[in-house]
Amino acid sequence: MTDSSAPPPPLFKRLLRALRALVKNNWDWRFRGVNPRRRRIVLDRSSFDADYYIQHNPDVLERGTDPFLHFLTHGLYENRKARFFDTHWYMGRYADLRHGRLDAYAHFRLLGAQENRTGQFISFHTEQVRENNNNYKEWIDHFDTLGKLDIKYLETDAAALSVPALCVVVIDRGVASDGHALAGTLSSILSQIRPADEVWLVGPASSHHIKDAVAELGARAESVRIREAGDNPAGALNAILAETGADYVMAAEAGANLSPAALYWFAKALAANPEAEVLYSDEDCLDAEGRRTSPNFKPEPNADLMLTHDVFGHLTAYRTEFLRLIGGYNPEAGDAFEYDLALRASENTTREMTVHIARILYHGPLHHPRPASAAHLQAVRNHLERRNLTGEVRHAPEATGFSRVQFTPPEPAPLVSIIIPTRDRLDILRVCVSSLVEATTYPSFEIIIVDNGSVNPETLAYLEEVSQKFGVVVLRDPRPFNFSALNNVAVEKARGDYVCLMNNDIEVLTPGWLEEMMAFARQPDVGCVGARLWYPDGTLQHGGVLIGFHGVAGHLHKALPRGESGYGHRAALHQNLSAVTAACLLVRKSIYEEVGGLDEAFAVAFNDVDFCLKVREAGYRNVYTPYAEMIHHESASRGSVTSPKNAARELAEVNLIKSRWQEKLHDDPAYNPNLTLTLEDLSLAWPPRIPTVTQLRSQASKSGGTSRRKGFK
Repeated sequence: MTDSSAPPPPLFKRLLRALRALVKNNWDWRFRGVNPRRRRIVLDRSSFDADYYIQHNPDVLERGTDPFLHFLTHGLYENRKARFFDTHWYMGRYADLRHGRLDAYAHFRLLGAQENRTGQFISFHTEQVRENNNNYKEWIDHFDTLGKLDIKYLETDAAALSVPALCVVVIDRGVASDGHALAGTLSSILSQIRPADEVWLVGPASSHHIKDAVAELGARAESVRIREAGDNPAGALNAILAETGADYVMAAEAGANLSPAALYWFAKALAANPEAEVLYSDEDCLDAEGRRTSPNFKPEPNADLMLTHDVFGHLTAYRTEFLRLIGGYNPEAGDAFEYDLALRASENTTREMTVHIARILYHGPLHHPRPASAAHLQAVRNHLERRNLTGEVRHAPEATGFSRVQFTPPEPAPLVSIIIPTRDRLDILRVCVSSLVEATTYPSFEIIIVDNGSVNPETLAYLEEVSQKFGVVVLRDPRPFNFSALNNVAVEKARGDYVCLMNNDIEVLTPGWLEEMMAFARQPDVGCVGARLWYPDGTLQHGGVLIGFHGVAGHLHKALPRGESGYGHRAALHQNLSAVTAACLLVRKSIYEEVGGLDEAFAVAFNDVDFCLKVREAGYRNVYTPYAEMIHHESASRGSVTSPKNAARELAEVNLIKSRWQEKLHDDPAYNPNLTLTLEDLSLAWPPRIPTVTQLRSQASKSGGTSRRKGFK
């Protein structure tokens, strides 16, 4: 007997959700002139445009998969573009066909064009119509829950892997509420799909947690080796490091649980990256009821974000020999010994030697935020000293538990050329220049205004006034507006060793903005530096650029209210990003020239994204700092984007940047494939851009072997 109230299977739920969103969002304009209450969508093979689906998803043809079946089983939740012929519209328009033998789409394909008949399609793209669903429980149910067949597939694949030995150390620091919680941690390790080669437990000899946990596990605990430790576990960890025969060592906190496939994914990553020295994964927390919450989807290695907290986090696997080489765990680092180790590891590895597994493999205890400890701040100071960098390390003002480095600006202060293209709009230009002159405390800068054909007498008089009064350089360039060309000409004329591109609708808020940005820009491996920009209403306009947003780029945390710090506090922390906006962008003039400046094919949009990506490809890291703040009265002096001319120009620029950067627009190292590219709020991706185990299993069954699609980065 079936339960009619039981939830529908996941595929049906996805289909139903997508259809509801399609009806809700696209009905009226897609089907004008048709009574929406009488409309029905039938997703059947006869109306499916297979040629269109293959054109936009060529991998389907390469796999030899039936396009319609692929759409139903994969395309709906992989953001694949598809379309269906609107049978009802076609038959309604051509009444003479209603009693014919051919179905509507067959008639259109075979005879419609010859008879000058028009057809209409229902465009279907689930990424565009999905509702914003940031429910983590539902996300787990859809994309991070293993069924019996999934587990069997992973067990089979794990048995075929030949990888180095893995050692897992559980550290009992009194975090676990009782022995049962500690036993749960050990049980999650002992029950791994890919077993650990060594399991150690570090804790005080008198800990009743350990005794209770061992008693609860019974015979299963016989394989767990116990090492006594005092208040500081670092010494015991070094003893294990000296004794272990495993190739890699990782630590877990008592009270945490490992995902059943955690060690499988580490083994899989090592099989693909045998030279890796460090591997880390995403993680979340367990609340008091044991429910998963607070997912932490991390970026790729990020040097300037690492200065704020331990980006690697829990369950980081280190090659044993590498740990020994860099001195192991530092007992003098106090409660920050793991963060200290991560910082030292980051100093001694390259990007290729550090692997990020973009999956939730660790479920840690949920802790209430508390200020970064003195040991945390000292670990950062020691790190800066080893890197020959100077600066003040202090608490991040908007992110409890995180730190901020205020680097020392260069002395003497190099000349910075601030370049501002403009055309009339004296109301905003006056605010911009006045705020620069009156608020900026940096002692050495020049202002270059590129006048792009101003005709207002008041504007021309003002330009003459600031030229005489403040020494502003005014360059005349009346050609049609091209932001890239205007800046390129000005950079050639600039006297500064650094150039700051700035929109004419910027208003400085932070007096020390240029000291802050220069303190980053002076570092030899830093390229572009961007600021935090606010809309006049106090919501965030720019917290860095998100590469891949709707296939191109957007702004991280756009419209975030002032006072909120965003996902993982990232709107309020300095970090490396792939790109920052040219509304306020500081860069060394030599780097600007090295990469060829702004590409003048991008007259208005994406010139900054293209430029930053060129700088990144040249080997520099781009930086966003929230401690240089300004108001951006965005696009106040630009024409309407909705005009036909501007729309055509914008489309051409979109196509150009897509063709130039292609896959790099879909794999931003400062982002995470489990976070959305359809919104700018860093909410969950539906679906994530990595395959689920079910998808991997399906692909493997079709190919006759285990899948090689990436499950880690």
